[in-house]
Amino acid sequence: MEIIMSFRVYLVLFAVVLLSVPLFAQSPGFAKDPAISPDGNEVCFVYANDLWKVSFKGGIASRLTDTSASEWGPIWSPDGQWIAFKSNREGRTYSYIMPSSGGDARVIIRETYSVVDWFNDGENLLAIGYGFEHGSSFYKLPINGERPELLGEIADYWASLSADNSKIIFSRYGDAHRESYRGPLNGDLHLYDIESKSYSRLTDTEYTERYPVYSHFSNSIFYAMSDGDNYQLVRVDDLDFERIFKASDLPRFSVRDISIARSNDRLVFEHFNEIYKYDPTKISRDRVEKLQIDLALDIWENPIREHGMKDEISDYAVSKSGKLISFNYKFDNFVVPAKGGEPKALTGDHSGWAKTEFIDDRNLILFKLHKGKDTLFRARIDKEISLEPVRWFGADSLSVNNINRDEFGRWQIRYRDHKNAGRIALADSSFQKIRPMDIDELVISNFSINKSGSHAAYVTLDDKHFMRGLYIYDFASDSHRKVLSDQYNISNIHWTKDNRSLIFTRNRNLYRLDLLPRDEFEYDEDPWAEILNPQTETDSSKAETQDDAAPEIDDVTVDEDGLYVMEIKIEPEAETPVAIEWEGIDKRLYLLYEGQSSNLYPIKVLSDSTFLFVEQSWFNTSKAGLYKGDIYGKNKKEEATFSTESNSFKLYGDTLYYLEKGALKSYGLDKGKRKDIHIALEYSYDESKMNQKVFEQAWGNFADNFYDPNMHGMDWNELYEEYLPYAQKALNINEIAAVIDEMVGDLNASHTGFTPRADEDSSYK
Repeated sequence: MEIIMSFRVYLVLFAVVLLSVPLFAQSPGFAKDPAISPDGNEVCFVYANDLWKVSFKGGIASRLTDTSASEWGPIWSPDGQWIAFKSNREGRTYSYIMPSSGGDARVIIRETYSVVDWFNDGENLLAIGYGFEHGSSFYKLPINGERPELLGEIADYWASLSADNSKIIFSRYGDAHRESYRGPLNGDLHLYDIESKSYSRLTDTEYTERYPVYSHFSNSIFYAMSDGDNYQLVRVDDLDFERIFKASDLPRFSVRDISIARSNDRLVFEHFNEIYKYDPTKISRDRVEKLQIDLALDIWENPIREHGMKDEISDYAVSKSGKLISFNYKFDNFVVPAKGGEPKALTGDHSGWAKTEFIDDRNLILFKLHKGKDTLFRARIDKEISLEPVRWFGADSLSVNNINRDEFGRWQIRYRDHKNAGRIALADSSFQKIRPMDIDELVISNFSINKSGSHAAYVTLDDKHFMRGLYIYDFASDSHRKVLSDQYNISNIHWTKDNRSLIFTRNRNLYRLDLLPRDEFEYDEDPWAEILNPQTETDSSKAETQDDAAPEIDDVTVDEDGLYVMEIKIEPEAETPVAIEWEGIDKRLYLLYEGQSSNLYPIKVLSDSTFLFVEQSWFNTSKAGLYKGDIYGKNKKEEATFSTESNSFKLYGDTLYYLEKGALKSYGLDKGKRKDIHIALEYSYDESKMNQKVFEQAWGNFADNFYDPNMHGMDWNELYEEYLPYAQKALNINEIAAVIDEMVGDLNASHTGFTPRADEDSSYK
């Protein structure tokens, strides 16, 4: 009987333990902004955009706020009864105050002051305000809503009041993620005397010091100091910066955002994705350790987001027959019949926008993010669509910038090699044979090949002097020759059908460059001709009855628009060969049409003398228009107008497609018929998976556009492998930003950083 009773007691005790600890708990992946209570027994921190509280000993955290907004930067009041913090719950960032046990929060002042410390009276806060004259300044901010008092005109956000509230220690400059930086903008500590209004510099080292805090328990100051690799926790006594006591020896990642208890010198600080604590009562080796935080599992949120979409696409491509449409919506790409139906997914990995172009009605080419690079894929449209990597010389190592298919079915690939972007490769109509073009400078325009494929025109950028160069390439001789240099951008290059001129956009306007000199009146009719050189009806009749008769030259006619047209009927192989008179060619550049606060670009050459172009206003202030013009700029006829919201004009065959507020529409060039192409989609995506793609894209873009192993001295691939697990655990895009900032900071590179997107809903609970 005694044994049975003992067993029951053990069962009861075990049940009590189970009730006091959740069966499942998780550690927050990116807890930040730690603030320790005055007695050093509790720690407030930020996780998932809310405030939480946990024991200094560690354990299960309790939630203090639960809003759809973001809260950050908590600070305990001297008596431990209140917590001041910042929030954007009213749409703008204001400072708030709430009970430290939780409850309703109230705004202190509806102005953008940032609170950084409390005064001893518990009635005022040390705050930072910004003004145009001095930038950041120190203010004394009453919690009762009264106007703040200016204390010092020069300030910074990492600041701490002395125990007697007479001085403020703060850090200036430096970078949180560039621990190895040495230079004029490295961070130093400064002291401000409130009564005398005087500033003094405390440190002047080759590296950075940040996050200073005054002890209220001793005569010490704690702060973070770079050892060249990481910020370490250090201490000085009596402002003696000649004698520095090292309090941490962290091998990886840095001490950031230090908070100190008023009643003792317990500290908490950020350590990348975790919070660490410092306990001065322990022996030195054990004083610094991770603060163990556990959260109940019920805070987990399903990362799947669902959207119903109708006519809200952002990009598109059309098959040659016009029967199939590929389009982009949010983070994936799809195909759908032009007549409607349920779209099929081309991509489902949330790799973002992918450029697509059709080979035919069943096959297309696209490039999308894959392993950090924009990679070429081939897709066959079937019941199940799968992507197959395109085999080409850059398949494993190069990033694709753009693909284009001209009206004759020839492909151009713009890519970047290991040195520069703006490289060009050409592919045949089936996208099987791909060859690189040997061009030293960056190609910044389309690579426009004439109909016969004998010559191409393109524009390069001299990245040293930022001058543009227009070139002609001769395929037969494999030679490039510069036509002219220009300070303005040249794009959308087209060849006239007689190969005598180029039509293009230059500085938003339309220009013509003559490869051979032209007679301005070559297409004009002489009204005296039919009078002075009459042709009898008999002669005309005889000419019409001659068998197999043909004029030696084509007749010159005028179309119904009054534009000069020369009707030339030739077989493709009889196309007029390219002939160039190089002498004075740069002087044969003529302005055709000038926009009025608008961009003009040609889309199709109709004949030797006429072409179509689109005009779009700069700020959607006027309607877009399709126009027919001639090579002398003498006539301009409006073919069609489109709304001010119309954009993304693309010509496929004889149909002009465009987007209007995300809806796909078309205009037939032959009959002027307009058509709405409706696209609907039930779309879902995994936000955590999508955020990992953001990390991958940032890593890949940095590798392509900035990283240099010889300069940075780090293995970028190894850093990717190190930081990928953190990205996979990130709860939201701001945590992804923290991972990217940490990774990029390891390179100690200036002028770098990552700005996360602004999600519609800032809550990730």
